[in-house]
Amino acid sequence: MNAPDLFAAAALAASPVERELILDIHAHVDAWSSPHDTVPYWPRSAVALLAAADRVGTRHLTFSHLNALRATLASDLEAAHADSEAVVRRSAGRLSAHLVLHPHFPRETAARLDALKPGEIFVGAKLHGELHDVRLQSRVLTPLLDRCEALRLSVLVHLHPADTIADLAAVARRHPRLNFLCAHLRPRPDEAATLFAAHANIFTDTSLSQSLPGAVEDFVAATGADRLLYGSDATYLSVGAQFAKVALARLPLETKRRVFAHNALRAFPLLSTHTGFPQSP
Repeated sequence: MNAPDLFAAAALAASPVERELILDIHAHVDAWSSPHDTVPYWPRSAVALLAAADRVGTRHLTFSHLNALRATLASDLEAAHADSEAVVRRSAGRLSAHLVLHPHFPRETAARLDALKPGEIFVGAKLHGELHDVRLQSRVLTPLLDRCEALRLSVLVHLHPADTIADLAAVARRHPRLNFLCAHLRPRPDEAATLFAAHANIFTDTSLSQSLPGAVEDFVAATGADRLLYGSDATYLSVGAQFAKVALARLPLETKRRVFAHNALRAFPLLSTHTGFPQSP
């Protein structure tokens, strides 16, 4: 007898998922709480993020701090990473963080990596090539990625618009023990199929502000079920919409379980360390 698809049932009922695990690997905050939490347009605090996550039943989220991504001074970057630590500690196990790899502050970023206790607060790293105008193969990133590889600190990458499949493949070859998660269903399914076949350390997430119906199904059909991770990009994007497009996808229940949780625990081994959720084979 087939198990009921509780993801789809919850999405159709507009209620939280029960008895299934949802891990969101791509989220953002800029503080623990904010006076703007009740404003419907892009509330950005951890309190607002958790409230949104609770509406769909997300158990745990990994965020990058918006103030670290937007830092224009080294002191801003350090303050944001310190606030990430405070937010995670206040979250009662609901949150972990990505350390922002800031190419304009490489020394400060390297110092943070050197002082890191892997899995305690930070379970991954975030690289935003477009925001920081840095290409994936930039020399300034190489020592930072070397350190991430040594720490098993998998990297969530928002690619620069000029980055190519060849760039991604070259960096994956250069760092074979470092997992890379491409944000926003990139690359295209046909390119991803070739890339994934050649490089076991490349993954992608489901967050996307615009997509046609069937985008998730098409990606799984082209690449298989093991390289796609659930990410909402919340609260920049709507948690409900990002959840529903996976929950209601025409996919087997076991595939949804992989996308919603199991793949994240494999791609981000420190997430398993942090949460205590075991990695699936």
